Amino acid sequence: MNLLKPIPELRRGFKDKKHKDRVGNLPCLCCIKDKEPQKSPVEVHHLWGIGAGQKASDRLCFGICNLHHTGSYGGAEKGLTLHTNLAAFEKNYGTQHQLIKETYEMLGLEELYESYNITT
Repeated sequence: MNLLKPIPELRRGFKDKKHKDRVGNLPCLCCIKDKEPQKSPVEVHHLWGIGAGQKASDRLCFGICNLHHTGSYGGAEKGLTLHTNLAAFEKNYGTQHQLIKETYEMLGLEELYESYNITT
């Protein structure tokens, strides 16, 4: 029996414009890992795989450039985009949960992330 109460901020559809804006102002996590200059604007990606056709909480997101997100700037041909090949993307850059954790670290919010007790 799980006696922990759900965290409202992590529920599907939870909106937090301030957090989302802060994430959107960070550099692309993938470009950092590739040690390449960022060639396109950052887009905020919300965690996939939560079901029910709803967007994940704004607290469960990370910023990646368009090249790595949807490939509109040419990443799709290389199979590097999250939206075209999630398995290959996560193999190259880490899981969505790892990238969310890295985002919280970049924002100096490690303690907040740890308080969510997210398990993958």
